[in-house]
Amino acid sequence: MSEFGRNPEGGVTRLGFSQADLDARTYVMSLMKDAGLEIRVDPAGNIFGRRPGSNQLPTILFGSHIVPRGGNFDGPLGSLGAIEVIRTLWQGGQQSHHGRHYTVENARIYDLPDELPPILVSGFGPKAIEVAARIGDGFCTTAPDADAVGRYRDAGGTGPVHAGTKVCFMADEDQARRTVHRIWPNEALPGELAQVLPTPAHFEQACELVTPEMIASPAGPDLDKHVESLQAYADAGVDELFVQQIGSEHDAFLGEWAREVLPRLAQAS
Repeated sequence: MSEFGRNPEGGVTRLGFSQADLDARTYVMSLMKDAGLEIRVDPAGNIFGRRPGSNQLPTILFGSHIVPRGGNFDGPLGSLGAIEVIRTLWQGGQQSHHGRHYTVENARIYDLPDELPPILVSGFGPKAIEVAARIGDGFCTTAPDADAVGRYRDAGGTGPVHAGTKVCFMADEDQARRTVHRIWPNEALPGELAQVLPTPAHFEQACELVTPEMIASPAGPDLDKHVESLQAYADAGVDELFVQQIGSEHDAFLGEWAREVLPRLAQAS
């Protein structure tokens, strides 16, 4: 985390909404998402990661703040520490901690699953990808980026690489593009906008810039285009790909699309 906004004196400066701050926000939200937390960003830009409990008890809140010219642990320690708490409690049984600043005894989660879910970490830049290789059980991305997968492996990442993408399988390509544009126009937002816009109203304003012609997701009935788009993920080194149908044509997606596309991808791999 201290790599984002490092200054020549050896400390860290991440002023609000600077590039260093935006990069750090993207990284922290990826950690929260991969830890299974519900993520919310309020109008002031504060990021909240929440794990609901099963009982109506008081909320436990961890937090961090911005510290100009601070040390490596000024600011981010609370949020990153919260993720470590989740990992520790996932070990099961009673967990205790006797630290310099606080003591916790006999903490426990009683409803752990039989098999603990791995924590995959995403990363959109070189530093974040290297962190993902160091602390995650795997790497996740949204693009068929061979360079990113290679950087994850070169940094020592041995876990699976997961990716997610979207398609719109319909008989009419123009209708499919209009459907994607209506339901998921934010898919075409450039740069880091999708990570930093604070409210739905801001997303609506930004999406006014998106036209149906800008949609990159496979749209329409041409199965060759669908296969070509998805094959790029396998070629990039992705181990497991999750595909979502945009729109209401789920029967066609789970029927004809799956019947025709999945065997061709399996054969090519």
